[in-house]
Amino acid sequence: MSENKNSYNPERRGENRRREQAKRRKRNRIIMIVSAVALLALLIWAISAIFGSCANSVNIPVANSSVTGSAATTAPTAQLATQAPTLPPTAAVSAIADNGEDGVMTDSGVYLWDNKAFEMFYGSDDMAKYYASAMTSYKNTLGSGITVYDMIAPSHVEFGLPNRLKDEIGTVSQRDITTTAYNALKADIKKVDIYDTLAAHANEYLYFNTDHHWTGLGAYYAYTKFAEVAGFTPTDINTLTSHTINDFVGSLYTATEEEVLQQNPDIVVYYDIPGDYTTQIMNDGSDELVEVGDLNYGAAGSGGNSYGVYLWGDNPLTVIKHTTPANNRKILVVKESYGNAFVPFLVNNYDEVHAIDFRYYSGNIKDYCTQNGITEVLFLNGVMSASNSYQVDSTTALIQN
Repeated sequence: MSENKNSYNPERRGENRRREQAKRRKRNRIIMIVSAVALLALLIWAISAIFGSCANSVNIPVANSSVTGSAATTAPTAQLATQAPTLPPTAAVSAIADNGEDGVMTDSGVYLWDNKAFEMFYGSDDMAKYYASAMTSYKNTLGSGITVYDMIAPSHVEFGLPNRLKDEIGTVSQRDITTTAYNALKADIKKVDIYDTLAAHANEYLYFNTDHHWTGLGAYYAYTKFAEVAGFTPTDINTLTSHTINDFVGSLYTATEEEVLQQNPDIVVYYDIPGDYTTQIMNDGSDELVEVGDLNYGAAGSGGNSYGVYLWGDNPLTVIKHTTPANNRKILVVKESYGNAFVPFLVNNYDEVHAIDFRYYSGNIKDYCTQNGITEVLFLNGVMSASNSYQVDSTTALIQN
């Protein structure tokens, strides 16, 4: 495999980003705690006011919590669906093997249980609607000539903890929050609701235990659901050659430095996607695409940067093109790092796969689609990003600039 990337150093850049991400998560947790205290005070005031003025009333409004910002945050102008949120039929989450032990909350806000780390989730209906409003505005801007898909990836805490512990630590239901978001989307956005798909496989290795991302297997199951919505037959993962990187200790170990995580590292499995195609990436601070030898960065080693094997890590732009077009389908995936493990699976189904990381890209998404003849766009966000106004606004900037 060629490793010529014009001084590209994924290990060093990955280390810097992990430090920055750890600091950002710590800052966001502080914001969430302050917001929760403020909202609790508002709730107490609201209850007191209601009982003081109408003692016989039984309809007590409950204030929603928010990850970032407040309920008063102005969402992008967009047409919202008016139907009342209703939960779709949901497959029962596979029973999590419960060892009967209690977990512990670390100083960094990461919960430890059964030698695994879990990032807490405190999303709100208000933030879910803000996200949906933004997505709806993107569809309005991209126009009727582009099919828009939306996928929100749940996080490990939803499927990795027994219900007794989820109730104890108060993590918010991701089923409820993602349903609120999907129901508020414009009707002509294709919803890729992967919750039930992952729930049916909850006892499999869908998420890393020392890192906040899903595994290649978790991303694959999401891909099968996307295939159903997008109308193509997914590649059978059993036909793909797999590779393994051992001793991965990821972002949640970096945030906590807990010895139990270091002693129970993850493994990273990635897959060869057959075909005659080229892969190009754009480095930070550049507007030039550089061709790389393989779809994945096979030289990623053990330690903290192993997740960077997927799609060569976080790059502003990645472009995969087949040498001989087969179906004239082109897709753009607008993503954060959850998309890195997902995007490679699309290569067998599209002549061209383009991936923009909204955190680092600076161009205009509509112009990019026009210039490259792209007619399908998937917005893929982890639930933490979908519940963070800063992350949502970062995508909005690429639509409006």
